[in-house]
Amino acid sequence: MAIDPLLVTNGTTSLIVSIVSIVIGIKLTFKYFKYKERALLFAGLTWLLMYEGWWGPSLSFLMLIFTNQPLPIEIFFIISMSLIPLGITIWMIAFTDLKYKKFQKPLLILFIIQMIFFEIFSMYFLFTDASIIIESIGVIDANYKSFIIFFLIEIAILLIITGTLFAWESFKLEKQEMRLKGIFMLIGFIFLIVGSLLDVFLELDIITLLIYRSLLVVSSFTFYFGFFLPKPFKKLLLKMG
Repeated sequence: MAIDPLLVTNGTTSLIVSIVSIVIGIKLTFKYFKYKERALLFAGLTWLLMYEGWWGPSLSFLMLIFTNQPLPIEIFFIISMSLIPLGITIWMIAFTDLKYKKFQKPLLILFIIQMIFFEIFSMYFLFTDASIIIESIGVIDANYKSFIIFFLIEIAILLIITGTLFAWESFKLEKQEMRLKGIFMLIGFIFLIVGSLLDVFLELDIITLLIYRSLLVVSSFTFYFGFFLPKPFKKLLLKMG
């Protein structure tokens, strides 16, 4: 099978986005064992799982290279979507830990129930009539349909609200370094949401792929800087501020 430039760009950028987000997620997760801060563990796991949507195209691209066959659509969906509900649930634990502890239990119960229903219905349709929720486009990618679209929009709105509130807590602190971290965290969320929505809902060509996926890569680094600023970068920014 001939591999065209758009397919190569799609597969390669999906791989880059996946690898960068996994590395950042693992780095934050392992920081928990050093600092014993639960927020680091949850933030790392959240960031890793929120990028699951690019695992499917990445693995499908690798399968195409090595076997000349992309992933079956059912496997593609499971690899790309099945853990996102877990990721957003973990994020809600981290968010409610911050300042909303008294509302944590009822919110999480409602949220977990919704996530369970999402998993049940998506798996049911996937193995009875997958075309209701997903359709292949090109060779290694797919379009989501039906309630999957509403689920993705809900997650985007939720991340915008909770990410802003999470970062806002840093803005209110007197220490300039913490305010800088809040800015980076907010930028990370914004780039994640903007890049994801553009990637999912708009038609992709080589130029738009490079732009959207660049936003996603940058979002991972800026989110990490929201917790750990590199020392040279921190000194420069503090001098400029």
